[in-house]
Amino acid sequence: MHQHCPNFNLVASTQRASDGKWIMTRLRCKSWSCPVCARKNRQTWRNFLSAKLRKISSVWWFGTLTAPAWARSPEKSLASIRDNFDRFMKRLRRVFGKVEYVRVYEVHQTGAFHLHIVICGLAARVHRYMARSGKLGFRVSKANDLGNGWAVNTWWKKTASKCKMGYIAEIKKIPSSEAVGYITKYLTKSAQAFDMPHLRRVQTSRGIGSPKSAGVEIWAVTGHLWGGDIGYQAFVDLDEKRSIPAAYWQREVVYPKDK
Repeated sequence: MHQHCPNFNLVASTQRASDGKWIMTRLRCKSWSCPVCARKNRQTWRNFLSAKLRKISSVWWFGTLTAPAWARSPEKSLASIRDNFDRFMKRLRRVFGKVEYVRVYEVHQTGAFHLHIVICGLAARVHRYMARSGKLGFRVSKANDLGNGWAVNTWWKKTASKCKMGYIAEIKKIPSSEAVGYITKYLTKSAQAFDMPHLRRVQTSRGIGSPKSAGVEIWAVTGHLWGGDIGYQAFVDLDEKRSIPAAYWQREVVYPKDK
């Protein structure tokens, strides 16, 4: 039994450019708060990231960032993360250079927001040195560096704290084959059980991007698919992944008839 988005009652149809076949799909709200669309969103992201991350790097890390201890309410924790994440990333790029990442929000059982991130471009250790300005600097450790080294997890924790995101801050290397699983784990219904206006649940760096609809077809949006509009031809229901024969129109006028 296929489930369809309960919030939209429209369908879209087009004649596929590649083979001339008519295809149709039910429109959906795409909201993470919709149980039907949340499942489809998660699968779309899983398919996209499975192909994309393999092309970008064979080495990935999994990190967690949260608001400080004094900002544990949903509103304060989310505001703290949103306000300080860019500052954290600027410091990270100064040390490690170019990185690519996918980040997702999770709501903890206490109501506080967490941020989980899968990222590439890091190194296991960083070296502390005194810059000409007299300030302490960091760079990726080299083979001839002696002492003054930090594990990347130490740098992550201390830098997150300085950027007001240090209640929980961890980073660890993960098998590249598990990178997608680590991030999509937090796209489940329970992890996404929140409704915050203008909040993107999944965010990526520019090099990764986001899933985009394929093809250049122009879709017609209507309440139903009407037989007369497609010349009473056979068509494909993309949502249910099945072909509807032309004989359907001998007894019906619209599709789907149970909408």
